Amino acid sequence: MLHIWLSGDPRPAPRPRVSNRRAYYPAWYEAQKAAWALEAQQQVSESGGAFSNGERLAVLFKIRRATHRTADCDNLSKAVADAINGVGWHDDAQIDDWRVVLPGTVSTRMCPGYCRLRGIT
Repeated sequence: MLHIWLSGDPRPAPRPRVSNRRAYYPAWYEAQKAAWALEAQQQVSESGGAFSNGERLAVLFKIRRATHRTADCDNLSKAVADAINGVGWHDDAQIDDWRVVLPGTVSTRMCPGYCRLRGIT
């Protein structure tokens, strides 16, 4: 089992934008992903490494937000999963069991992006 704690107040994954026939994401989203990927990489290396390509996974996302603004839980968890792609697992297509919990309490003291992963073979 692998636990990854990510800091900051997560924002939902936006839809890609298209310009000159090229899809891209807003700069704030790329910065959020890069910061989380770095945090996740440090934690994964300390815990013994990532899950291998082809290994099936069950993931529980516990996401706490410091704001009461509404957001789709699938877009919030997708933002976390995008950041961990290539770090905690090869690709989020490995996830067979994807669960999201948005606790009702709002707290800035808790790390908002938490994933618990386990291999299901």
